[in-house]
Amino acid sequence: MLFCCLLYLGHALAQDTVRRLLLYANLKGQFGYLGGGKLSAAAIIGKHHEFGIGYDMYLQHARNTPADFLCWSCRHGPDKDWIAGGTLTYGYVIYSRFLKGFSRIILRTGVLLGAQSIPYQFQSVPNASPVRDNYTYRHDRHFAAAWVVNPSFDVALGRVVGFTLGPYGIVNKDFSGAGISFGAMLGSVAKTRPQERVRHTPKPAE
Repeated sequence: MLFCCLLYLGHALAQDTVRRLLLYANLKGQFGYLGGGKLSAAAIIGKHHEFGIGYDMYLQHARNTPADFLCWSCRHGPDKDWIAGGTLTYGYVIYSRFLKGFSRIILRTGVLLGAQSIPYQFQSVPNASPVRDNYTYRHDRHFAAAWVVNPSFDVALGRVVGFTLGPYGIVNKDFSGAGISFGAMLGSVAKTRPQERVRHTPKPAE
């Protein structure tokens, strides 16, 4: 009897979790000191917990680029410091009273595991023409890990489409910065349609 009760309770909890589950994709552009982009899939489970997996890329102007550097063809590779890789994130979901059920704040953080590239060993090209690269250079590519932060304010425009806006930051031993991200959500982004607030006037006492 106890086993049957536990089985029924587990089944009821699983059905409730599936009913509340939101599963969607995020596509974001990132603007600021670091540029880049993000593509991810996320699920909100149990109403307040978001779990995500994705791919991030961050770019910044190479710090050791010579002042007179020109990159016309960039045949030696991009003249940027960059870090890119897979991300695993967790976010705590807070629902806003504005457009109840259709807007939320997500306090999101996670880790990035991937690769990092830094151009180095810049060598000037003698008698370079004005329309050719005036330096040669190499890239130091290596494994990298970073801590990422990307809280966001999400608004669903319907059940399947919405937009997301928020600050982002990334920190690792020699690559860090912050900016603003903006993008779109696509999938199961909300369970219900926005409802107009109805004011109820109390009935007069008889």
